[in-house]
Amino acid sequence: MRYRFIICLFVLATGPTGLCSLQALLANEHIEVDFDTQIQPLITKHCAGCHRPGQVGPFPLRNYDEVADQALTIQAVIDDGYMPPWKPVNTDVEFAGVRSLSESEKKVIRTWVDQGAKPSKRSPGDVSQPTVLTGETKWSLEETLGPPDLVVKMPRPFAVPADGPDLYRSFIFPVALPNDRWIKAMELRPSSRGAIHHALFFVDPNARSRQRLDPNGQPGFSGMSFLSVAGEGIRGITKGFSRGLGGYVPGSTPNALPEDYARHLPAGSDIIMQTHFHPIGRPLEEQSELAVYFSDQPPANQIVPVQIPSLFGIGAGIDIPAGEADYTIEDSFELPVDVRAIEVGGHAHYLCKKMCLTATLPDGQTKELLRIDDWDLDWQDQYMFAKPIALPKATKLHVQLVYDNTSANPNNPFSPPQRVRWGRQSNDEMGSMVLNVAAYNPQDGEVLKTAIQNKTRQAIRSRVESQTWLLRRLSGGRPLGETLMMLLDRNRDGQLQASEIPQERQSQLMSIGDQNSDGTIDHNEMRSLQQLWSDFDAPTSSANPMQGAQATTLDGSAASVFQPGKTTVVVFIKQDCPIANAYLPELESIRREYGEKGIDFVAIHSTSGTTLPTVQEHVDSFAIKMRVMLDEQQSVAKLLSATVTPQAVVVSESGEVLYRGRIDNRYEGYGKKRPAPTSTELRDALDDIVSGKEVSTKETPAIGCILRIRDDS
Repeated sequence: MRYRFIICLFVLATGPTGLCSLQALLANEHIEVDFDTQIQPLITKHCAGCHRPGQVGPFPLRNYDEVADQALTIQAVIDDGYMPPWKPVNTDVEFAGVRSLSESEKKVIRTWVDQGAKPSKRSPGDVSQPTVLTGETKWSLEETLGPPDLVVKMPRPFAVPADGPDLYRSFIFPVALPNDRWIKAMELRPSSRGAIHHALFFVDPNARSRQRLDPNGQPGFSGMSFLSVAGEGIRGITKGFSRGLGGYVPGSTPNALPEDYARHLPAGSDIIMQTHFHPIGRPLEEQSELAVYFSDQPPANQIVPVQIPSLFGIGAGIDIPAGEADYTIEDSFELPVDVRAIEVGGHAHYLCKKMCLTATLPDGQTKELLRIDDWDLDWQDQYMFAKPIALPKATKLHVQLVYDNTSANPNNPFSPPQRVRWGRQSNDEMGSMVLNVAAYNPQDGEVLKTAIQNKTRQAIRSRVESQTWLLRRLSGGRPLGETLMMLLDRNRDGQLQASEIPQERQSQLMSIGDQNSDGTIDHNEMRSLQQLWSDFDAPTSSANPMQGAQATTLDGSAASVFQPGKTTVVVFIKQDCPIANAYLPELESIRREYGEKGIDFVAIHSTSGTTLPTVQEHVDSFAIKMRVMLDEQQSVAKLLSATVTPQAVVVSESGEVLYRGRIDNRYEGYGKKRPAPTSTELRDALDDIVSGKEVSTKETPAIGCILRIRDDS
C-alpha cells in the first residue's frame, strides 16, 4: 500500500514517463548496478573513443569521477537517441564497431543513474586506484594497433580566419619513403577541429606538389591540380581520384582495414590532405598530424573506391528549388568484375535527409549496403563491414539521395529557404556514396579502375559542358578571368563592383578576388577568380601550367626544365632511336640559329629505365650541345603529351604550348625518307614567334620511335 501511494505521488509530479522510470527502479531496488562490471564496459565500448583528451568529445569519460559528473547528461542524450552517434538503419549487412546501444544496455545505464550513479563497492581496506576507462593515448588506434609506424606533421600552421566564406586548401604531409609501402590505417589529429568540415587524402606521386609551395606565403596551396599532371586533362584527374586514401570528418572513428587489404603508397610519394575549412567565428591555426600504420607485407588485395555519383555528384545537376521537400538524385554503376565490399560511407551537406546504397545481384537478390534515414552532416562516417561482402560481376550498385529544402528542415542554412545548387561551400549542396571494394582476382583491379575512371570522366565532362561552354565560346581564346571582366564590367571602368556581380556569387567572388580590400576587383586581381573554374578544368587556369616542371641534369641534380622569361623548345629524344639520332645535327643547327634570338632549347630523355650514364654516353657520342635532361618519372613527357621520339614542343614563357609535332617532313612514315624536307614546321613556328606573329601551324604528326608512357594510376 505504501508503494502504491508513492507511485501516485510520483505520477502526479512527473507524469507517465516518471512512472516508467520508477517501475524500472522498483523492479531493481534490491539489485544495484555496479559501475566497474556493468557501466565501465559500456562507456569504454561506445563512448570513450571520442570522449577523452585530444578527441572530438566535448568532455572526457575516462574514469568513474568523469562519468558520474556527466551521468544526467549521458542519460538525457541516450534517451533522446542523439548518443552514441550511429546512423545506419539497414539490417541486411553487419557492421564492425557498432556504437549504438541496445535497449537492455540503455536500461542498465538509466538504472545506474536512477540509483544515484554510485561507484563500485569496495571492501574495507581496499586502496586500489579508481578505474581508468582508457589512457590518454594520443591516437585512438593505439589501443588496438599500438604506436603508429609513422607520424608526420604539417610543416607550418595555417591561419583559419574567424569568418568569411568556406576555404579549400591542400597541405603536404612530407613522406617520400625510399620504398613502396602499404597503408593499413591512418588517423588524423587536427589542431582546429571545430573549423574542419572534412578532409580528403590522396597520394602525390614523386612528391611533385612540393614545387607549388610558397616558402614566404601561407602554408599549402589552392586547388586540386595535384590530382593530375597538367596536360593529361580529364584522364589525369580521374587517375588522381583513384589514388585516394580515404578521408576525415569530425566525429568519425578511424578503422584498420581487414587482413590482406591495404592501400598503396609508392616510393617517393607524399600524402596530400585536401581540407575544407568552415570558419567558426574565431581565428584558429591548423597544424594537423597524421598517424600512419603500414602492413608488414604487400597485401593480396588493393582497395578501390567506387563513388556514386562521381566526384560528389558534380555531374548530377543538383539544383534544389526553395520549398522542395523531396528533391532526389539517383545514379548507378554496374560492377565489371567480382569484388568484395570492405567499407561504405556517404557525404552531403545540410539539405540532405536520406541516402541509400543498394546492391542488386545478378540473381535478382537485393541488399541494402547502407541506409541512413536522418542524415546529419556533423556525424558522417565510414562504416566497415564485419566481414567483406561478396558482390559478383554484373551486380548493379544504385544510390539515391533525398534533400529537403523547406523551412521544416532544421538544418537548412537559409531562412526563408533559397534555391541551392551543387557547390563546394557548406551552404551549397553535393552528394555521393562511396563503396570501398577489392577485386577477387588481383588482375581484375585494372579493369575495375578503368570502368570507374570512365564514369568519372563523363561526370566531369557533364559539369564542364554545362557550366563553361558559353564562357569558352565568348572568350575567343582569352583566359576565362578576362572573359568574366568583359561580361560583368557593365560600366567599362576596368573594375568590378560588388553590384556588378550576380548576387549568388557576389560574396564568393569578392572575398577571393578583392585582395587589397578596396571593394573592387581590377584586372590584376581577376587572376584569383580563375581558381573557381580551374579545380576541375585545369586547362583554363591562368597560372603557368609548366611552372615547377623539373627533370634531372647530367650531374644528378633536379632542375627546372623551363628557363624564366624564355620561350623553350623541348625535344624528346632516345639514345637508340635511329630517327631521333638522325635529326640531332639539324637540331643543333636550329639551336645555334634561334638560340641567338632568345629561344632556349632542351633535349629530354623520357624512356622508362634510361639511366644517367646512358644519357651521358649518348651526349658524348653525338656531341649534343643543348641542355640534356633525364625525365625518369616521365612527368615532363606527360606534361607535354609527348608520344614519339623525336618530337618537338615549343612552350611560351607563360606556359602556353605554341607548337607540337615533327621537326620537318623528312620522314613521311617508317622507312620512308625524303632526300630533303619540303616543309620545315619547327623552323616556321620559331620564325613566327621571333617575329611576334601567331604560329600558323600549331600541331603536326611526328614520325619516330613510340614513347611508352607508364600508367601510374
